[in-house]
Amino acid sequence: MKNTFIIVFFLLADGCQTPNKGLIDTDSVPPPFISLTAVTPALINVNEVAVSATDVIDTVLQLSATVSNVDQQSRISFTIIDPSGNPIEMGALVDNGIAPDRLAGDGVFSGAANFSIHKEDIGTYTVQFQATNSVGYQSNIILRPLSIQNSNNHRPTISNPVLPDTVFVPSGSDTTFINASVTVSDQDGLEDIASVSFTSRRPDGSVVGVYPMYDDGGVSVEAPFGLRSGDTVAGDGIFALTIPLTSSADKNTYRDFSFVATDRTGESSDVITKRIYLK
Repeated sequence: MKNTFIIVFFLLADGCQTPNKGLIDTDSVPPPFISLTAVTPALINVNEVAVSATDVIDTVLQLSATVSNVDQQSRISFTIIDPSGNPIEMGALVDNGIAPDRLAGDGVFSGAANFSIHKEDIGTYTVQFQATNSVGYQSNIILRPLSIQNSNNHRPTISNPVLPDTVFVPSGSDTTFINASVTVSDQDGLEDIASVSFTSRRPDGSVVGVYPMYDDGGVSVEAPFGLRSGDTVAGDGIFALTIPLTSSADKNTYRDFSFVATDRTGESSDVITKRIYLK
């Protein structure tokens, strides 16, 4: 029993050893800390600076961060992240008294970022700030919103849902493929359409599923069924989805398909519902 205890003790002691930090004891070096940040402008109204949906909007963002516990080798970095979570611009802030920085050594680090988008690229972007000192310690992370808005946004419109009125449930291992499509338009251009989908509901109102639709010309395999969308012409405003129907589907009932389009501002079209009978 004593031998077992000694072996366990040495295993635990070995696992808790701290790495050799060399001549500098990094435990005595506090990590940097960011207390204040700013992004100017924090809001861009694309309607004021662009006409068509494909116009390019170039803006110089002024960025600043107040940071403590830094040394001369510290790096204060920023990352601009788009609404989908993808980083699109990175850089560093400095405290050297050279514009846009105002005063060297005051702990306020400044910088500028070239921010280029199209009119349809609206949504909430994020500017992330973080500092790293010379021994690799990182600060807290601060996120600042950058709002891209269209004050003259128009809701999308949706029309002409196309799908069969009646479908016969196949037998055995056969599959019947249903193609559903709907026409979508937007005064701000089709580039402003963020998504088109339909919701399938049972007679009791319960939801079977919510399914995305595509205006891709049917060139790629799309979720959720692993099939090509069934769309025929890309970019013509007609969104489609191919739906497989197997023998497991209930017969002598129906499904209500409710179609809706949503733009990049988050505004949605009216909902159009079409019923399909399963025989």
